[in-house]
Amino acid sequence: MQGERTTYSGSKNEGYRVKERHKYLYFSFLFINIFCSFIILFWRGIKLKKKEVIKHSSAIQVSNNVNLLQRRAWNILLAHAFDDLLKKDIHTITIKELCDYLQYDSKDEKYIKKSLKNLANTTVEWDLLNKNGNQDWGVASLLANVRIVNGICYYSYGGIFKEQLYNPKIYARINLSLQNKFKSKHTLALYELFIDYYRVKDRCGETPYIPLDIFKNLLGLKETDYRRFSDLNTCIIKKSIKEINAKSDLLVEVVYQRKERRVAALKFFIKENPAFTVKAIKEDYRKKKTKFEIEKEEDRKLQDQIKKEKALIEKLKIEFDEEYQQAINNILEKLSADKIKKLEKEFGKEIIKANKFIVQEYRNNGLKGGGVKIFFRAFIGEKFLSEEQKDLVTYVKKQKGYELIKNETGNYRIKNYE
Repeated sequence: MQGERTTYSGSKNEGYRVKERHKYLYFSFLFINIFCSFIILFWRGIKLKKKEVIKHSSAIQVSNNVNLLQRRAWNILLAHAFDDLLKKDIHTITIKELCDYLQYDSKDEKYIKKSLKNLANTTVEWDLLNKNGNQDWGVASLLANVRIVNGICYYSYGGIFKEQLYNPKIYARINLSLQNKFKSKHTLALYELFIDYYRVKDRCGETPYIPLDIFKNLLGLKETDYRRFSDLNTCIIKKSIKEINAKSDLLVEVVYQRKERRVAALKFFIKENPAFTVKAIKEDYRKKKTKFEIEKEEDRKLQDQIKKEKALIEKLKIEFDEEYQQAINNILEKLSADKIKKLEKEFGKEIIKANKFIVQEYRNNGLKGGGVKIFFRAFIGEKFLSEEQKDLVTYVKKQKGYELIKNETGNYRIKNYE
């Protein structure tokens, strides 16, 4: 009996252990499922937030030798490829999708190709400010290869460079919708730098003191550009900060470090712009016009402007002709009869150079013919009038302040007409 009891007790304990093992496996399986679901949702969240590009601080602090459209394009290509940056060697995006992101409405695909070519030909030196605290220096092309086939753009990054871009210990998030708000490539370059040093948790940030030569290098300026700091400050620094403060989610102030009374370095203080947030940009509830409506409106404005310009030119021509004819009348009234006869003889020699119909009319009717009269008055004008009195372009510029130019079809246009 005792042996049997012992057996029974062992069997009971074994059953308890099996139940506990099943319970452990069940909760382990449940935890794994929840964890996997979390991972899937996390990656889906990243894909949904693809409007924000994660950029390594070294990628932000590059020599800015590309124009604004090219810099935007590179940011968008990086955002599009980021999830698969290390998994794939070649990434794809349609030209239409790229243009939509850029808000580039032109049908000039050649300019897009030229921009992509420039990205492939541009070498960048990263980590110029050594923000990481490590001696990590490198040079790479912004894009290793680019190819367009049937409206699809194929592109790739160099091995070392894409590892730098994919594994940022220090990174900045740049909202792609903000890029299209900036008009200057220098503004975008500085905005990227400020975002890099902006601490989201503290809602503020500051850059280290940046020596002027490095600052100019960051903006792609040559050493010979803006030799006077006052010019650099007015044309680049203040102008860019004003645009960032007006159009972005940041407010920036600059302070100057002087050495022997000269500005030697710059430091920027960054804080959140309470009047402007990324959310405000994303949630713009104003009714959007369609691309067709915008193009139609722009075309209508252009046609109205052309009509106004043509009407103004015709008015100027009439005014000029009236004053021209009146000036000739005044001359003829002042000339003596003998002087007019001498001029008629001189004109008779000149008229031979005219077309055969005018020559024939002059032989038949002398100065009485209508066409001959016009030529004779023009002859008097050339003899006695000033350049301003006999030339439409000179008259309009001096008397009315407009500059007339002839276009390819030989018609007059007004330069810089608005």
